[in-house]
Amino acid sequence: MLVNCMAQLDRATIALELSRGGRRTLLRGLGSYSCDPDLGKILTVSIADRESSFDFVLREDLFDGIITPGAGSGCDYQICLES
Repeated sequence: MLVNCMAQLDRATIALELSRGGRRTLLRGLGSYSCDPDLGKILTVSIADRESSFDFVLREDLFDGIITPGAGSGCDYQICLES
């Protein structure tokens, strides 16, 4: 089941799978869906681990990744991004 609306990810745990050059990185955080006056509708994924804390922001109007259930990654949802 694919998810097609970022609003569903508000207050959910999210795994971000980043793939680049054959290398995969998995980040886990908490999602917050909101409307920014400059960026429009956004999903902010707050990442906190032992080494650092940061926010990963996705604009809904520019998003072209895939959102799936995240049981395999230990989260509510998983977002796959490639570059």
